[in-house]
Amino acid sequence: MRRLWIAAAVFAAFLGTMTFGHAGLETKPAVVGTYYKAVMRIPHGCDGAATDTVRVRIPEGMIWVKPKPKPNWDVEAVMRAYQNTYDLYGRAVTEGVDELIWRGSLPNDQFDEFVFLGKVSDSVPVDAPLHF
Repeated sequence: MRRLWIAAAVFAAFLGTMTFGHAGLETKPAVVGTYYKAVMRIPHGCDGAATDTVRVRIPEGMIWVKPKPKPNWDVEAVMRAYQNTYDLYGRAVTEGVDELIWRGSLPNDQFDEFVFLGKVSDSVPVDAPLHF
């Protein structure tokens, strides 16, 4: 199987201020044409502040994205039209999730994981990483 490398570049908002979060993906390689379970780990806030928003941008080529619900967190899926048309079990897919946004509260002295599932399209080049 040919693996595709997944790169994490996640923005997290802390107390209403946008800053770069200290986030990372649990598993970085994915296989083109298969489902990928992304586990985004948030180890702490910044400057002692709690994390109240976690945003993940979904790259072109990752389709059929579904977030895992989290107790005490609201999750929103922002949709967009894809630049390309993708095949999902014989059905043409032209739009999907652009961004997942979780809103809640994660104290600075705790960590948490934010999980979503998506399919890496067959059309994604194997040697080009997907950036989240």
